[in-house]
Amino acid sequence: MTDHGKETLLLIADYLAAKRLWMPSIVGPGMDHSEYVDISATTPLLVSGPYLVRNATIEGKTLSLWGDLETDTTMTVFASSHVDEVKWNGQTLSLSPTEWGALSAQLTGPRVSVDLPDLGSLDWRFADSLPEISPSFDDSSLTPADHTNTTNKFPPYYGKPWILYADDYGYHAGNLLWRGTFEHSENTSAPTAVNVSISGGTNFAASVWLNEHYLGPSFRPRGITNNESFPVSEDMLLDGTNFVTVLQDHMGHNLAGEIVCCTPGGRQRDLQQPKGLQGYFLVGRDETEQFTAGKSRILNEGGLFGERAGWHLPGFDDSQWEKKTPMEGLDEPGVDLIHLSVGWFRTTFDLNIPEGFDVPLKFVFSSDQGHYRVPLAQLYVNGWMMGKRVANVGPQTSYVVQEGILNYRGQNTLAVSLWSLEGNPEDLKIPSLELVQNGVYSGGVGAAEVDHPTWQELRGSA
Repeated sequence: MTDHGKETLLLIADYLAAKRLWMPSIVGPGMDHSEYVDISATTPLLVSGPYLVRNATIEGKTLSLWGDLETDTTMTVFASSHVDEVKWNGQTLSLSPTEWGALSAQLTGPRVSVDLPDLGSLDWRFADSLPEISPSFDDSSLTPADHTNTTNKFPPYYGKPWILYADDYGYHAGNLLWRGTFEHSENTSAPTAVNVSISGGTNFAASVWLNEHYLGPSFRPRGITNNESFPVSEDMLLDGTNFVTVLQDHMGHNLAGEIVCCTPGGRQRDLQQPKGLQGYFLVGRDETEQFTAGKSRILNEGGLFGERAGWHLPGFDDSQWEKKTPMEGLDEPGVDLIHLSVGWFRTTFDLNIPEGFDVPLKFVFSSDQGHYRVPLAQLYVNGWMMGKRVANVGPQTSYVVQEGILNYRGQNTLAVSLWSLEGNPEDLKIPSLELVQNGVYSGGVGAAEVDHPTWQELRGSA
């Protein structure tokens, strides 16, 4: 078609064809916003065919394109009439002109096969990651939870004087662990229940122990703060110091953009909802309990013992650990749920993916809805927490881990924490965990730098 003597090309495309159309901008000469189309990047260019066109440059009559391919394809280039040479990722192409004035070339997709390890057959090691429930645990490294006042707008419900809000102690993310103590002897009345009000955010969960006896879980759909009362029997008590341990989720603080209602003060008040214990009380006792809070470091790490000890880091020596896979899971508890706990699993595997290819990989948990109802799992790759599997929410099953976090040409360290809230056999294990290829693309962004701090660097002899 023509417009006042000028030829105009009208291109009509359906949805599938439009998905393969790219308009990379040609950077203009020395102008502000030179990379933006319709501002200073004025050279018209339209490319059809490749999976992705990343960028483009023109030097003289040569158009250079960079991008990705997932299969063989025909590339069609609509460019200025003076362009007579096209390069793709540095390679000069054989061009054929089309009848409508475009340039066409054949591109060859990736020719590579990738071998991935079977995670279930690897040499896994296992350790208990909740030593805090043992009366002999040394909690001197934990933070004393001894504040008696707070600036938070939510006052404690009961259990003063201690303020048990994690943010008040500098812990703003990750699992939270509280360890309280009280004294008992034959001359004092025995508590009949442990009452706690636990706040962890929407859909959070928690577990409570008295000494090494599991009192029970706390989780409710859409629950933000759960008020719980756990019965206590005399056989659970020790003569002397007794320990109450609370392990809880931290599901994040409310966002300013969320619609929050139905509470005094409205949205602004809800943004300050604390994470921690809003109340605690031993039924049948008047004495005050003493609490400590588990340490955490950066946002990548929470308060689980394995995180604090660096069990997720490359280079940690797990050679003396028990051999067990997360698919075998935790041991079944006794009748009274003694020792229902948190397990930590570690393994290593090698990858050998050729350079020059973009091979997205993902870790995939089983999506079988008949099992794996409530255990909470966290996935660590080379020291980085890359996934949190909350089986009764979602569920989330697939976690993409990019090159740079994964070492594509060398050894990788994989760790899984497994926290079971109930003693059902299906709640104590992961049915499956796989490393899955999510395509293969030639071109790509080039090799990513691998920099994984080791256990020795971050923890040393600590």
